[in-house]
Amino acid sequence: MMNQSNGEFVHGAGPLYRLLLTPPNRSWFGVWDMFYRFLLPFVYYYWAMVTSPISFFLYTVKYNLCWYGPVGGIFLSCGYLVLPFLLVGVCLWKKVEKNWKTDCWNAGPGRVFFVEPEGFFNSLLWACAINISNHVGLFLMCGNSSDAVNHSWYDYDTTKDFWRSIMEVGDVRMPRELARFSKGTLEVFHKIEGHDIVVKITDSYLGIGDLFLTHGEDFNTQEELEEMLRTTTFTGASGEQESYMDKETLILELVRPCTELEVHSFDIVTIMTLKGAKVLTCVLWSDCTTSSSHSTNAGYLVDVEKEEIVDAVRWYSAYFGTMEAKRIGTKVPGVRKAVEAACRAHEEGHKRLPFLKMVGWDSMIDKKGDMVFFEGNFAASRLPRRMFLAIENLMYFISGKLYD
Repeated sequence: MMNQSNGEFVHGAGPLYRLLLTPPNRSWFGVWDMFYRFLLPFVYYYWAMVTSPISFFLYTVKYNLCWYGPVGGIFLSCGYLVLPFLLVGVCLWKKVEKNWKTDCWNAGPGRVFFVEPEGFFNSLLWACAINISNHVGLFLMCGNSSDAVNHSWYDYDTTKDFWRSIMEVGDVRMPRELARFSKGTLEVFHKIEGHDIVVKITDSYLGIGDLFLTHGEDFNTQEELEEMLRTTTFTGASGEQESYMDKETLILELVRPCTELEVHSFDIVTIMTLKGAKVLTCVLWSDCTTSSSHSTNAGYLVDVEKEEIVDAVRWYSAYFGTMEAKRIGTKVPGVRKAVEAACRAHEEGHKRLPFLKMVGWDSMIDKKGDMVFFEGNFAASRLPRRMFLAIENLMYFISGKLYD
């Protein structure tokens, strides 16, 4: 749908939506690109310090305490005037720490989204850009909100149950909940036998703890499934083995993807603007090697108005920097309607949780050609990659003309 007076896509986040459909033409993950993406959040840190001296200081203290603990948070906050330089040191330490410590970002199911560029200097700049941009990007969108800071660390309120509740209000199609495993007990709502299922922990992320089970192969009866959940472990965020016995777990029907795209997902980012929730970008993750889209080998920008793939997201992480963009020009019918539903759900979520200014939605086209949503995510880490991709992008956010 277009605004007839100015040709603007009414579900898009103003001119910024169009700007993000045509990323800058530069060599991704080279020295200049990495320095550019490092410099923008670095400079904005001092812009925020000057233009919002009290609120940004209070926010920075909260953020540091949340992400680095009492000792690290107090130490970094004492270095408020030179914090970006200190964060470079933090990133240097984390590079050293990788020699003996495994983390979910670089070794978990979604590692492809965090692959660093080759070369020590480039990879350090990338890590610093991600770290600093996440810090300042959250403030730029949500201000000095304690709720936003806390939810950038852990989904206290924004669990999968929360997303399913607001998607229901937004009339969004989602997988049916067949059962729930809680405190070692399986509560059944619909017959499990005969269904392929996916197991998801309500407060998990990046696919941690996900199980994709085929009826007749992985389990046959409800009792077998319950025993599996009692005894099976999975690799947690810290790299240690964890049990489903301690988790609140959803048992959902496994929705099969359309044959044209096979296993895939749409990453729809919406933000609150002066005109309500609008789409910022829609990315298709495709060419997957497992039953999860976290195994994607290709990412594409989708023009929601045209329902067409228009470019590759080579800028997202070094993993996609040289990808073969074979799907450009492919039509993806149903995306526009899905975005409308996502915007409705976002507005409902914003009413319940006012700090929820940006959301990343995960959806898929099923075998029937319908768009099915799996969940939303507080987009505190997804948005900064778009925000600090170019100075033009950043200026739209700083202007305050887009969001409430």
